[in-house]
Amino acid sequence: MASQKEYTMLFALGASLQSGFQAVFGKAQQSVTSLQKEINALAKQQSDISAYEKQKKSVEDTGKKLDVLRQQYDNIQKELQETEGYSSSLENKLLSKQLQIDKTSASLENQTQKLGSMESALQEAGVDTTNLTGESKKLEEEMGRLKEEQDKAAESAGSFGERSAAAVEAVSSAILAAGIADKVRDIGAAYMETVHT
Repeated sequence: MASQKEYTMLFALGASLQSGFQAVFGKAQQSVTSLQKEINALAKQQSDISAYEKQKKSVEDTGKKLDVLRQQYDNIQKELQETEGYSSSLENKLLSKQLQIDKTSASLENQTQKLGSMESALQEAGVDTTNLTGESKKLEEEMGRLKEEQDKAAESAGSFGERSAAAVEAVSSAILAAGIADKVRDIGAAYMETVHT
């Protein structure tokens, strides 16, 4: 009879602890998942800032290239004016340079439009595009804080699990010990019964 009581108590204890574990670990998992989503959102924002900075640099470089092409065009025109008579070679250079200027101007316009769209998206996300260095630093600090929080939550859940497992083991051992003590008492009582009869 004592062993049936032991198993019944262990089963009830296990079921009770299992539901407690599920609730605690479920909350811990939700916390870790929520923190990971925040970290991912901040990482995306950081990536968007980096892409914006690259696009801005590209616009600046294309603008400089366009200035150089225009200067070269002006130089070819001056050379053409200073040359007496018709020069097909200079005319061809002038036409070629004009095509380069047109192509670079179109590219610059597209890049500038893309930069404007990226800037609008960042501003809608609450990023100050006039202080990208400060925004990047702030995002890095926030991601670091969230990662620390996530590590603490994961560590806490693991620590709780270890302590709970140890508690279950201790209770199980106590129940088993009580069962053994009951068995010894039963044996002692049976022995005393045989002695007195």
